[in-house]
Amino acid sequence: MRYNKIALNISVRLMFMLLTLVAGILIWQVGRFYFLLIIPFLLLVLQVVWAIKMLNKINNDFNRFLTSLEVKDNTLYFDADKVPGVYKELYTNLNKATNLYKGYRVEAENLFLLYSNILQNSNQGVIVIKEAALSVDRGQNSDNVLEFINNAACNILQIPKHKYWYRVVDAVPDFAEVISGIKTSGKTLVKVSVGSECKELSVDVNICNVADKRLFIIIFQDIRDEIEQREIDAWQKLIKILTHEIMNSLTPIKTLSETISEIIKEDEPDTEDIDLAVSTINRRADGLMQFVDNYRLIIDMPTPVLKPVKLADVINNVQQLMKPLVADRDITFDMDNQYGFLVLDLDMALIEQVLINLITNSIYATEDVTNAKIKIAVNWISERYTLTVSDNGKGIPQANLDMVFIPFFSTRDGGSGIGLSISRNIMRAHNGSLRAESENGETRMILSF
Repeated sequence: MRYNKIALNISVRLMFMLLTLVAGILIWQVGRFYFLLIIPFLLLVLQVVWAIKMLNKINNDFNRFLTSLEVKDNTLYFDADKVPGVYKELYTNLNKATNLYKGYRVEAENLFLLYSNILQNSNQGVIVIKEAALSVDRGQNSDNVLEFINNAACNILQIPKHKYWYRVVDAVPDFAEVISGIKTSGKTLVKVSVGSECKELSVDVNICNVADKRLFIIIFQDIRDEIEQREIDAWQKLIKILTHEIMNSLTPIKTLSETISEIIKEDEPDTEDIDLAVSTINRRADGLMQFVDNYRLIIDMPTPVLKPVKLADVINNVQQLMKPLVADRDITFDMDNQYGFLVLDLDMALIEQVLINLITNSIYATEDVTNAKIKIAVNWISERYTLTVSDNGKGIPQANLDMVFIPFFSTRDGGSGIGLSISRNIMRAHNGSLRAESENGETRMILSF
């Protein structure tokens, strides 16, 4: 290796200097020819001067190399042809290291430009600040400097591209207050007044450590338009169902009332026909009243009374209640309660009602299925506990998966269409969720707590 040759070269020169010194000592001891001492003396001086000069050059060149890395100077170049042969590879490798560093810097800068362009053209607002900015006093100091803010953030908050966080605090205090209150990563919704508008923002805060800095990465977007559109869609679906149900009752009532009017005009009206028509009208009126009562049941959701409840107790109560009905229909009822020890804050009666609704739906879904099965399982998924009621019945068409939670929508003949809607409202009142999945002959209703 070339570096072994450098060590050998230095060793030879040191040996030569030692031999020169020994020669001078011998001449001195002989006591004659003192004038010859000038030769070893000059040789020794020349070797020492050369060694010092070479060491200084290498030391200075290394200092230049390290300084260029520190100041990010990519123009440094060493002429390897102007150094002794044994040092050429050393200087050639220094040039290679400089070029590699230059290549890495160019690559990193290109990636930075790419990511910056992606973030700048995103429709989500992105702001990056130091954690210290949330607690420092107002001022133009390094802790208050915004690490990053994109165009979407400025457009959503209707602010210019500020350099300091405290200016964002002054411009949008509601938004800044929410961010200051967040101690760990997470999502939240916040309503902010921006100019003359009121915006509803979905805010996602992630905390990370970069080098020696703890950064808050704030990603947000205005979801007001999306919420309004979803509300419009929900109202349209609801109105469509309400119209369908009401028209189904009003059409025969109108027809029967016209029939009664015609009968009365006769000379000898048939009271039997009148009684039949009136009784039919009465039945349809009762149906409409029941429909309105169901609607009121959905709106007047009772407030849950939360208490620590062992989830296994809830499941066991429902199992005992539904066991006779399941047994009569020859349905296998399985339990997979691996988290039987779990205690949650629940309204026991309301959660039992949810499970009863779901199991009842599963019973009807497996009416014409051989080897029918209903299973209840508790799991830990995505940092939340889930309770799943599944069956191997006829399933739910994919097009209807989002519809089954709309009030009065039912895929079952004679179904009221309010059970799943009420169940989802109960779960939302518990800060949980209820969703449906149906694939490969299996339907799952998943409660998340």
